[in-house]
Amino acid sequence: MLANPDPPAERRPAATRLPGPRHPSGRRWRVACVTPLGPDGRGGIDRLFRYVREQPADDGEFEIRYLVSRGEAPGLLWLLTFPWHLARIAGVLATWRPDLLHVNYANGGSVPRKLAVAGVSRLMGCPLLLHLHCVFPSADLEKGKPGARMALALARTASHVIAIGRRAERAFVDVARIDPARVHVVANGVPDIGEGLAIPKRNAALKILFAGEIGPRKGTSVLIEALARLRDVPGWTCTVAGNGAVEECRASVRELGLSGRVDVLGWRSSDAVHRLMRDADVVVLPSAREVMPMSLIEGAAAGAALLATPVGEVPDVVEDGTNGFLIDRDPGRLADRLRLLLDDRDLLSRMQSESRRLFEARFRLDVFVEHLHAVYAEALAQAR
Repeated sequence: MLANPDPPAERRPAATRLPGPRHPSGRRWRVACVTPLGPDGRGGIDRLFRYVREQPADDGEFEIRYLVSRGEAPGLLWLLTFPWHLARIAGVLATWRPDLLHVNYANGGSVPRKLAVAGVSRLMGCPLLLHLHCVFPSADLEKGKPGARMALALARTASHVIAIGRRAERAFVDVARIDPARVHVVANGVPDIGEGLAIPKRNAALKILFAGEIGPRKGTSVLIEALARLRDVPGWTCTVAGNGAVEECRASVRELGLSGRVDVLGWRSSDAVHRLMRDADVVVLPSAREVMPMSLIEGAAAGAALLATPVGEVPDVVEDGTNGFLIDRDPGRLADRLRLLLDDRDLLSRMQSESRRLFEARFRLDVFVEHLHAVYAEALAQAR
């Protein structure tokens, strides 16, 4: 099991050093924010910024316009539609003239797309802020893989970068050799979906929730196999909500004799998932790789105990033995932890209360926005 190398830092925003509350022309500072699919996207990046967009508007220093880099084209069809999205971004840079371009990205196909966007921003003379929502590919860079080399080149094009946590920050500084003064840590945030909720919860049966992409990467099969070991243990139910290999998961549930105990819902809207979170006692995410999963932060907001693998920045959200357990991707170990929470309701109650406390201390959406705007201010101040 991986250790948590550093305790999470206090979430203080960077110093805001704008040359004034408004642009010299009298208008607000303009920021163009690029996300993969837009407000209807199902991934974590788009969900995060949909939450930001749904916040009540204010008349602060920034006017923000949202743009799409990939769109809804399935598979490799993005290669056909990307030129249109790139032209749209170039058009906004040319006509609206933003003061800063905030580009959100991950690894894989996102890197060459963002290299093209970075080229356009450089051509237009617009400062670039990169926001990495995955693990920097340090190991692949050591192996000389082309995708990792592109990721390194992309990181070095930006005037500033945002890392989601301390581990990602360390990769930017130690591997990509980016000046630490240009690297900012901004943890994800979510709306307070647990406001007014009685915590700890008092469900008669232990309600287990998995919310995310159904398939190998998120470890759905690990959860289903763990639950099969608890098949004859009374007092629990499980809900699986997400896109991906839905029918395969339902087939596994039937084959393992879990019908009636495990309900595989498939994709649900954010509001529907939030209702499930509010009702859940435990949120489980046995992923092979993650950075800072939104579903775990939402689980903390809703006062659920958390069980997850110690990958990426997950140990900042799941404090082992405090608000949940860090687990190996092993069905037996996961089953043991679930049985412990099933048998020890006092422990479950303490973990639920600690999850809620941790959310309020670190992961509120308003704090995320405050920190993000502070980074905008820092980048703009240095660009002038």
